Amino acid sequence: TVANLFSSMGEDDLLIKTYEKGRTLDKTPFAYSYDLAQAYKKKGKYSLVVTNLLDFLESNPNNSQIVKNE
Repeated sequence: TVANLFSSMGEDDLLIKTYEKGRTLDKTPFAYSYDLAQAYKKKGKYSLVVTNLLDFLESNPNNSQIVKNE
């Protein structure tokens, strides 16, 4: 995918923009929350990591162990 390409190239800003655009196109506010959290983590933007992990947990409550491992 385009996101995987940007990730492998270290293009974190483009990766984030890709996920945000996907979220807009999907019209799903929590789409790509976990992926965005990982991208923000690489950039050291920890408040956005927490926000996106909480969004991920809200939309996927059965995946709480994934969030606990972060």
